[in-house]
Amino acid sequence: MEEAVELRQRKNASCTEVEEKTLKENNEKGKQSKRSLRYVLIPHFTKLFFGCITAIISGMMYAIYLSTYHERKFWFSGRPELEREITFQGDSAIYYSFYKELLKASSFKKGIHQLIHDNRTLSLKTMNTVRQMTLYPELIASILYQASGSESCNSVTGVKRMLSICSMSFLFQRFISHKENEHLIKVLEVKLGLNTNKNFTVNWLLCQESLQTPSQDFFLRLTHSSLLPFYLLVLIICLASVGQASFRKMGNKQVNEQTTNEGGINEPTTHEGRIGERPEVAYHILHTVSLGLLSMMMEGMKYVWTPYVCMIAAFGVCSPELWTTLFKWIRLKTVHPVLLGLILSMAVPGIIGFSLWKEFFPRIMAELSELQEFYDPDTVGLMTWIKRQAPIAAVFAGSPQLMGAIRLCTGWMVTNLPLYNDDDLQKRNENIFQIYSKRSAEDIYKILTSYKATYLVIEDSICNEVGPVRGCRVKDLLDIANGHVYYEENDSSGYSKYGRFCQEIKMNYSPYVNYFTRVYWNRSYLVYKINSIISFQS
Repeated sequence: MEEAVELRQRKNASCTEVEEKTLKENNEKGKQSKRSLRYVLIPHFTKLFFGCITAIISGMMYAIYLSTYHERKFWFSGRPELEREITFQGDSAIYYSFYKELLKASSFKKGIHQLIHDNRTLSLKTMNTVRQMTLYPELIASILYQASGSESCNSVTGVKRMLSICSMSFLFQRFISHKENEHLIKVLEVKLGLNTNKNFTVNWLLCQESLQTPSQDFFLRLTHSSLLPFYLLVLIICLASVGQASFRKMGNKQVNEQTTNEGGINEPTTHEGRIGERPEVAYHILHTVSLGLLSMMMEGMKYVWTPYVCMIAAFGVCSPELWTTLFKWIRLKTVHPVLLGLILSMAVPGIIGFSLWKEFFPRIMAELSELQEFYDPDTVGLMTWIKRQAPIAAVFAGSPQLMGAIRLCTGWMVTNLPLYNDDDLQKRNENIFQIYSKRSAEDIYKILTSYKATYLVIEDSICNEVGPVRGCRVKDLLDIANGHVYYEENDSSGYSKYGRFCQEIKMNYSPYVNYFTRVYWNRSYLVYKINSIISFQS
């Protein structure tokens, strides 16, 4: 009996010792985990803080540079309002005109209503410009402008505010989809050789510089700034690591040495050298490769891809994990890979930054010290005549780019705009462009009056265009679309019995004088009033 009691006491004592030992080990592990978590969080937030400060300073310096350059080039703040506004070209003039209208509205609510039910921009068309043209950035910018209480208009209005609008526009267009962008699919089909098209709009877009393949100068500039070499280095390492991680997972191999971050997500540690196992790295690498492939086909995509290149390159050279991954692959033994990775992640960005500053800072200062001059007396004269002589109910027709400028500078109604995200707008532009084709005066008159146009503006630069690439001039594209020239060897040629309208109308003979009356002209523009006649001459 006594032996049983003694045995029971021994068992209880041993159990108590085991429990105490286990509790002690758990406490030590808890302290170690807290200590390790502290060591992880402090460097993480330190890097995040200095990274954000650097990004903000860099963004502000770049905005100041663009503002100063814009001021030196256009003398924006010292010009009259009309001369400031003609510096906006193409679709930027339209966006700025809506931004201006929103500021001039008696109340923000009324301004929004006018944009949603806009019937003062295009003739015979009421459109929701906020949705169709993605004007959400302009709404935010106008709110900030009105909240600031500023009444001045200087170079800040021309550049800094436009920079924020452009960046916000990209974000909104990324997350707010529009079916109106389907015309880009047709462009891609032609670019990839999947389809041939005689459509004027598609061919005209394909001739734009933004849809051409990137020039050699673009890659030379990226290489000269050291951006492209480091980007390719980071991309190759990350792609190889992502591929390695994918094969490892497909082979059902266990991933060891994992740690849990503060969100409870398992991710490889810096000591592993497995940067490709991080899901965010795999996502961004695949994303930048996709954008890069599009940039190889369309130069306009460089404005989306180049910031991604900067981000990937900066992430790589500043990441100890990437250097550790590289050194683990080459089996570096002279120096510990983790230590060397930490050193290089701080040294390489500093060396790159210093070399770029030393090389490009003198160029930037020389560029900003150069005074340039921009003056377009013909366009100023045209806009001045419209504001003084044209009736308020006038509707102007002409090239989309010029119509955008007329809408911004004068506020008069137009028949078309430099926009191609809507079938009706595309059709309007193609029809109005017929003034530069080989069509009869009667055909052109019917087209213009169908849109209630009262004035026609012809640009001498388009009518007598001598482009470096034959087939990309407006008149060439119109002849192809209208069947007035050979398109393919097995295609029958079409001959027009009419001369080119924009040239024939200058002769002032019948039947052109019966339909159109010249009311203003200078070296670049001719303005014709569309006569109100009842019968047509054959």
